[in-house]
Amino acid sequence: MMPQQHTGRVKFVVKGRLFILLMLLFGLFSARQAVAIEVNNLYQVDILVSDKGSAEMNQAQTQAFKVVLVRVGGTSAVLENPLIKSQLTKAQDYMLQYGYQESEQTFVSVQFDSERINRLLRQANEGVWGNRRPLVMVWLVEEKAGERHILADSTASELPGLIKQASDERGMPSLLPLMDLDDAMQVSVSDVWGRFQAPLAQASSRYAADAMIVAKLFQAGDAWVLDWQLLTLPDMQPLNDVGQSQLTGAREELMTAMVNQLADDFASKYAVTGGSLASDSITITVVNVEQPDIYVAVMKQLASLTQVSAVELVSLNGARAQFRLGLLGDPTSVLAAIELDEHLVVVAGDDITQESQEYAWLP
Repeated sequence: MMPQQHTGRVKFVVKGRLFILLMLLFGLFSARQAVAIEVNNLYQVDILVSDKGSAEMNQAQTQAFKVVLVRVGGTSAVLENPLIKSQLTKAQDYMLQYGYQESEQTFVSVQFDSERINRLLRQANEGVWGNRRPLVMVWLVEEKAGERHILADSTASELPGLIKQASDERGMPSLLPLMDLDDAMQVSVSDVWGRFQAPLAQASSRYAADAMIVAKLFQAGDAWVLDWQLLTLPDMQPLNDVGQSQLTGAREELMTAMVNQLADDFASKYAVTGGSLASDSITITVVNVEQPDIYVAVMKQLASLTQVSAVELVSLNGARAQFRLGLLGDPTSVLAAIELDEHLVVVAGDDITQESQEYAWLP
């Protein structure tokens, strides 16, 4: 029987990013503002199958169920949770529909019920990571046969495809540089190998990335070593106080291991766990709320955040609206999620944990 493989085929959608970059360029908004990618199809997985028999179908559905649980839960550890383990043979209870896609190969496309998946994760006291996720730029130099080169999106190697496949599976938006004339004029191999942050951050700005990986891949004896660091942009700080990381193993497997660790790190910051359900609330101020339709749009946007259980208008004074947010997590994680929203840009307050934080609404 053909070994089963799965493809994420997760769609990443970017909206309104040019306007925000222009605002940052002219210094009108805080330079700390991040703009996440909206990830669609988090709850859909395509599994490669060898035939259309019932045994193959059942196995594919179970595999797809595991992929979705890890993608939304944020870590493969969710599969070891006793409650979730008890449900792994009941994938059909959580499915909305499935169908076959055929070209040169045959795939089973499985769509899961987002509400049931989220409910299961919360009942198991596991995290639920929403669909707004940071876009990560990958700057990687490979040293092979005595030569070094920057891995580009078009590099004739299996590595770009492996990074994309792992990123899709985890629902983790990532990009490799084009390494066109613009990139080549700003970034050299030595910049990446030596981790010179300034030119890399500058080159990453054209891709509107929220963070960047700076990595080098080389051989040490019979093993391959991937030495990498994840830095947030534009402040170039390690995420979750994690500094440099080094992985050793097979060359191809290191790409998947890096993306898995990357997704785990981000999920630990943004996923909301069932144990963090609370009746606490915070109050934020949003400016530019000049018309009733904008007020409605702000309410809907805030209510769509995974970490928010309820939204209440506290006051409306001219174009300044104050909202009270019911929390499904601690205040820091909620404010971090708002900071990733493309429609809300920080305009006042340097401390992300303070409740007096102000935001400007961008349509």
